[in-house]
Amino acid sequence: MAIGIIPKHQEEIPLHALPPLEFLTIATETAKRLNWTIQYQSLSGFIAQSDTSIINSNSKIKLFIEGETATILSESTGGEMIDFNKNKKNVQAFLSAFTTVQSGILPEELSVKLQGLYDSLDLTAADLLKVSAESATQKVKNFFSLFIPKRDFFFTPILVDLNLLIFIAMMISGADFISPSSEILANWGANFRPFISVGQY
Repeated sequence: MAIGIIPKHQEEIPLHALPPLEFLTIATETAKRLNWTIQYQSLSGFIAQSDTSIINSNSKIKLFIEGETATILSESTGGEMIDFNKNKKNVQAFLSAFTTVQSGILPEELSVKLQGLYDSLDLTAADLLKVSAESATQKVKNFFSLFIPKRDFFFTPILVDLNLLIFIAMMISGADFISPSSEILANWGANFRPFISVGQY
């Protein structure tokens, strides 16, 4: 069971001397058999969306072929923090169905589907699957940019910054990090009815 901000499950699949385009053709047929909607496809793999049910939100499935290995990744897209093995089941369903499709497809049929897949791809466009992930430095920069006011995102960062400054000042003055005392909170302006009744804001 995956737990995290975005629960996911990933496995590597050796190609076993299968040509990448042949592997991709069988993988595409497998995705169709599983009723996944392929949203993007290139020579290096595809991005698909799993079938949504009433109980489960859908998952984004990414298949990426590099060298002699393919990687399949299933990750939640519904804002859930626990996936109850949904993503692992997606990957296992793919691996099981892939074996079935591979053993059941005739060489002539595979050749026709392979050519059809190749002809359908836009080989001139940039491959979205090969776009490098953000570097650690870039991720840190993106995180801290949330605290910097911008023209179209001005007041929220200022409010967050002010709250952080007051929190830090409270810690410096002796407030407990987890559970500050009522006296310290009242001294720092917490809502306290007797103080309000004598004129404090």
